[in-house]
Amino acid sequence: MDNWIDKMIERQSIPELLRAETVVDFCKEHSISESKYYYQASKPENQKIIVNTCLNNAKKYAPEVLEGLGERGKKDNRAAELYLKFILELREKTDITSDDKPVGILTTIK
Repeated sequence: MDNWIDKMIERQSIPELLRAETVVDFCKEHSISESKYYYQASKPENQKIIVNTCLNNAKKYAPEVLEGLGERGKKDNRAAELYLKFILELREKTDITSDDKPVGILTTIK
């Protein structure tokens, strides 16, 4: 993979407000056309890497955000609702199994 593609993936993985330069500036810096940039950014294999990188960044900051939301939830019903909704959705979507077998005390009971 070309070095500029790695940089494009990294760039696309952060919020727009935090990006150092515009797409036009990025393309000029790397001597590529905007169409080439967008073509590579939209390729499924690059999209998969971008999404995984975004999720890894989200995992890194989620505990701090949840802590703040939990604290605000003590006084703000909407914050409490968002906090609890996130926790419940996370519980539903999180795979807490080991080799497709439940983890915990229930695994010993048959």
